[in-house]
Amino acid sequence: MTSQTESAPGSPARAVIQIPILLLGSLVRHVVLVPGKQRGEYVAHVREANDPLIEAMIEEALKEPDDSPRDYDLKPRFVLDYEDFRNAPHGELHSILDYFARGSTSKLKNDQRLRVRHEQVSSKTVVSNRRGKAPPRKSDDPVTWFFDKTHSDEANNADAKQRIMVLYDHDPYFRALVKRVSDDEASRERFARIAGACEGGVVLAINDHEIDREKSDSGERGDLALKWFRDSVDLCFKGVDPDRSVVIVSSDALRKCGLRISERGAVESCVNDIVGMIQSGDFNLPDMQGRFRHLVVVFREPGALYINLAEKKGCVTFGPNCDRHAQMHPAAYGRVPGKFTSMVTSVVRELCWTLDGKAPLDIEGALRMGVAAYNYHYDAGFMESRGDDASPFDDYIDMLGPARRASLMKSYEDAKEEYMLTCVSFSWGSAGSTWSRLDRIDEDFDGKLIEIVQYGLEEAFKEPQSFSRHNFKPPALITVPYSKYGSMKLVDPDEIERFSSLAKLLDKYLWTDNWSMPLSIAVFGAPGSGKSFAVKQIIARISPDRRSEPLVFNLAQFASIDHLTGAFHKVQDMALFSQEVPLVVFDEFDADFDGRPLGWLKYFLAPMQDGIFRGKEADYRVGRAIFLFAGGTSSSFDEFNASPGAQLQNQEENEEAKRVKLPDFVSRLRGHLDVAGVNPVKSADGTIAPIDRMLLLRRAILLRSSLERNAKEIFRKTRAGLQFANIHEDLIRAFLHASNYVHGSRSMEAIVQMSRFIDGHYVPTSLPMEELLRTHVDAKSFMAEIGGWR
Repeated sequence: MTSQTESAPGSPARAVIQIPILLLGSLVRHVVLVPGKQRGEYVAHVREANDPLIEAMIEEALKEPDDSPRDYDLKPRFVLDYEDFRNAPHGELHSILDYFARGSTSKLKNDQRLRVRHEQVSSKTVVSNRRGKAPPRKSDDPVTWFFDKTHSDEANNADAKQRIMVLYDHDPYFRALVKRVSDDEASRERFARIAGACEGGVVLAINDHEIDREKSDSGERGDLALKWFRDSVDLCFKGVDPDRSVVIVSSDALRKCGLRISERGAVESCVNDIVGMIQSGDFNLPDMQGRFRHLVVVFREPGALYINLAEKKGCVTFGPNCDRHAQMHPAAYGRVPGKFTSMVTSVVRELCWTLDGKAPLDIEGALRMGVAAYNYHYDAGFMESRGDDASPFDDYIDMLGPARRASLMKSYEDAKEEYMLTCVSFSWGSAGSTWSRLDRIDEDFDGKLIEIVQYGLEEAFKEPQSFSRHNFKPPALITVPYSKYGSMKLVDPDEIERFSSLAKLLDKYLWTDNWSMPLSIAVFGAPGSGKSFAVKQIIARISPDRRSEPLVFNLAQFASIDHLTGAFHKVQDMALFSQEVPLVVFDEFDADFDGRPLGWLKYFLAPMQDGIFRGKEADYRVGRAIFLFAGGTSSSFDEFNASPGAQLQNQEENEEAKRVKLPDFVSRLRGHLDVAGVNPVKSADGTIAPIDRMLLLRRAILLRSSLERNAKEIFRKTRAGLQFANIHEDLIRAFLHASNYVHGSRSMEAIVQMSRFIDGHYVPTSLPMEELLRTHVDAKSFMAEIGGWR
């Protein structure tokens, strides 16, 4: 590192510490087309390949505000001058911007953001802003150019060993350069010497790419992406200090390596997949981890995972309250590239900050900064509140700059939920070891349950933390993440996985116009578990601007086939005259009909398979629709599928199953969901499981939700956005530890509705008389939890 002194006019002089950075970045020329003032008009903004965006992003990220307490500034000195290579062959990245709704919850039509509608890499030059004759080419060969420049820097700079190396694998043109080095033994050894001399740290960043479509000489196809990953590690980390070596890779790139990594599921599933990948002998990460210590996986979803391979621990960082729906649906809300680059920039910033060795490397903090900065970047869109001379590239450059960090600090001070982060830590030992987010709840579990009911789930799992304005990194305020589906909040990993799986299926159907047949799903659960409500909340999450109400038909009330035909006609009318896909709920579809169990099933086969139902005069087409079959007699899909006779217990039961068309009906289902209830699980032999922590949590969350709907008068606003439920703690314990609710969650809600509140207080004397209470709960055990009533 070199030091010099600079100062702005009228301000005290501060030392400037230059940090040499050897950045091998993109060789793509970026062309962005921005809508002009006239309809159909676009203005082109061009950034040449010899001016990589990531260089400017790193330089801006290292800047400090004028009121910084430091007496020095960090400034990168990039070893490679891409100006020397401006006329080398490269591709073009074309981005077309357009206006989109700000987010899925935005109510104002004029609340729009400028985001990317279409993006692709081209080998042809479409837009040019070059004027006059281009300067002569200084290097015909990129590999020779790289080695010549690096050798020159080593010879002329005494601080070369302090430099940081960043290999940013972003596009196929740059990748071809690196492949040439990797394939030649002499070049590979020379590259390894250069990387080994970078004592400041080495970062290998591998973004999503399509190399698995290429063919290799050995005939390998699907393994090419995995081979590229291993070759890149071998190239970059030979002889490098592993403590300051970081691999940043996108989850999609790993998926293309053939690795199974969950998408949009529970955090636990994702972590178990990654840990399993590390422990797998097929991936050979155990052989690689001796060369680098830190692994970062950037997800397509808003977040990233960090693993310290040496200490066998890590964390998942994401924003549970950010508008994930908008970020995951570019067709409706547009794309904002830059997530991966923000993570890379933030990690490089952390390496620069810790070069003097006085502070430990904090990759977790760097990722929190990268995630929060990108979420802010997405929400703002491009060229927001900028002048006529604005450029969309400025938004990339400012993503982690001092102005944006100041805005994020203000958001934390104002407790804006959309920028609050969770950072779930975990560790692992032997293969097959598991962990749960609930491990983070302290020993006072009972006190946490009371907090959930009185203050809400968000507040109960939020722990305010102080943060330093100097080298600001957003703190992780949410200790236990939850998933939100409409008005439902889930913390059970198994339940989140089930909901997520169905949500992905519904999401695909709603966004696949050529899926012309109805989508059939079945939902099961104990009576009162809220089966139809659960699916409505899933649809509310994936289609938040949906306006139409579901069509609900209770088959237990149908007396003839004509009633079902009339129901299908209503579905057809809605499909024809509404722009939304109808949601059709067939409640108690497993009811008896015509003297047979499951007698209705055979009448659904044609509509489910071909979208056609028979009327009195002809056959009619239903159109696109979501058929939700809500069971009334079975509490789970397995129980439904086993009755009658699906398990082939004897020939008579097997024949009965065929007569009622149970196998045919099940084969037409494309998904199912088992909804957990509020009562302990009962096994096949009648044994009732004890009330566990997860059931207590589920009851606490449902009780809070029921109070919000039916006991508004007991709520008090304690501060902006925080509603305190004035309910007695003994009463909370009675609700949570009830031995059984006769009608499931309906019973819990009924007790709240029948209660009479005293001056805005929900106290034991608010409960209905014991005779009414017995209708919904074991009154004796319920009242035993209340002090003075035992």
